[in-house]
Amino acid sequence: MTMKKISSLTLLLLMVCLTYGQSKDEMEIRKLEKQWTKLLDEGDTAALLDIWSPDYVVNNTKGKILTPRR
Repeated sequence: MTMKKISSLTLLLLMVCLTYGQSKDEMEIRKLEKQWTKLLDEGDTAALLDIWSPDYVVNNTKGKILTPRR
């Protein structure tokens, strides 16, 4: 096998591992992020308050610090 073929196969294997080698935790986090984004887009604040921790803190786009209690 030539060095070029070995390099190509190594790169392909690396790409497959990075694409499909996600842990169950990572997959769950990505699923929750998609759900969260959907709720934000829909403006469903009641559902967001159900999933947010009471201690959750975020800076909005205007630099204001917000928590679920506000």
